[in-house]
Amino acid sequence: MKKPLIIAGFAGIGKTTLANKYKNVIDLESSIYKWDNTGLEDIPVEARKGIIRKENANWPNNYIEEIKKQSLYYDIILVWIHPDVLKIYDENNIDYVLCYPDK
Repeated sequence: MKKPLIIAGFAGIGKTTLANKYKNVIDLESSIYKWDNTGLEDIPVEARKGIIRKENANWPNNYIEEIKKQSLYYDIILVWIHPDVLKIYDENNIDYVLCYPDK
């Protein structure tokens, strides 16, 4: 089985645009997994970003499990680049490349 390319990218580099353009690419928006979204299901993900919420009790394991699950279906998976989360990718043997803007 072929492993997907996992790209850890900064905000604003075009992750969502790329995922919307190609069927074999998914943008795993971390806030869906990091925060408790109870009662906010009808609010678009982008609009939730300004709302104060408590951290999801299953974080970060729920995010890692979702990355592994989606690895079966997508050629490219776009993930969060936060330094604490990069350590968790390493601990879970998730190979990734970094994508960041250049001046």
